[in-house]
Amino acid sequence: MKWFVLSLFLFSSGLFACNPNATTLSNERWEERQLEEAFALQIAQEADFIGIGRAVKVRSVDEEALGYQQRVFFTVFRVLKGTTSAEVSALMLKTDTLSDAERIDDIYVCGKAQKPSVDDAYAVETYKYLFYIKDGILLRTNTYPEAPLPMSPAEEVAFLRLKQQIDSH
Repeated sequence: MKWFVLSLFLFSSGLFACNPNATTLSNERWEERQLEEAFALQIAQEADFIGIGRAVKVRSVDEEALGYQQRVFFTVFRVLKGTTSAEVSALMLKTDTLSDAERIDDIYVCGKAQKPSVDDAYAVETYKYLFYIKDGILLRTNTYPEAPLPMSPAEEVAFLRLKQQIDSH
């Protein structure tokens, strides 16, 4: 059955490629924003700890005993909700319990907003996050960009105009 799911994914990505127009993409992003806002509010109400910090360690755990594959350790810069602490840790990366049918339901559909899930919460060492924890489980992460893009499209156009490589229409 796993091969069926994999082949379905491979065929769908090649044969039915998603080429949304700007309106479809804009609508999808707007719907995703609405879903993210509702999810963030729900998780904020449930969380017993919300903080801003850097993931400093990620370690494997005994998944049979805990139901999760890893534990992440954060150095806390700011506590937004909960008891002040310099470091916290939480379990993440839930052991895969989805059936093949549920995996098919999770495949991205072009133009359809993706609903956030607590099972998506994940952190990578050295990255800075806004993160939510409840009962020692990581519920949500939102990555802080560490630096801006080297050059935005508008900055690139301005640069090319300055260097007289394009017309200044």
